[in-house]
Amino acid sequence: MKTLADIDPFVRHMVRWRYHGSKLEGTRIGYSYGFHMFINGNGYMLIDKKKINVEKYTLIFIRPGQVHSFYHDADVSLESYSVYFDLWMQPTDRLPRHSFHPETPNLSLMTKMEPCSELEEIPIKTSLKPFPELVELFLQLNNSVKNKLYKEKITNCLMYIFILNLYNS
Repeated sequence: MKTLADIDPFVRHMVRWRYHGSKLEGTRIGYSYGFHMFINGNGYMLIDKKKINVEKYTLIFIRPGQVHSFYHDADVSLESYSVYFDLWMQPTDRLPRHSFHPETPNLSLMTKMEPCSELEEIPIKTSLKPFPELVELFLQLNNSVKNKLYKEKITNCLMYIFILNLYNS
């Protein structure tokens, strides 16, 4: 069985997203792992048909193959940083990251998954309010795309550090 020390994160895509009810927020199945850290507003997500409330500094961990979607009231702003990544190998193609309902998912695009009990201990929902250092690290991770040199290496290393620190929190 693998441990978190064995992961080799590869960040496929990062985006700051303001939710506005588009198709891109609808029901989907992710092909990679994903973190969504909400930075403004409140709403909820449906993850495998379970309603999970989100607010500022809620971190959501999505595993490959999980069905999920985003919801918020039209009069309430909701915004997050989202990171899509692989843990055990670099994908041959960074896209697509999702299959949107009612499309049939292409299972050949699903990232490699390894048995790892430590990874399974990371919950779907975590409040980062008590961990300002994790919030700052996640923001650094999302800002790493601004680097001109070694951008990919820095980003992947920051993801590794974030996951290990999250596990230790």
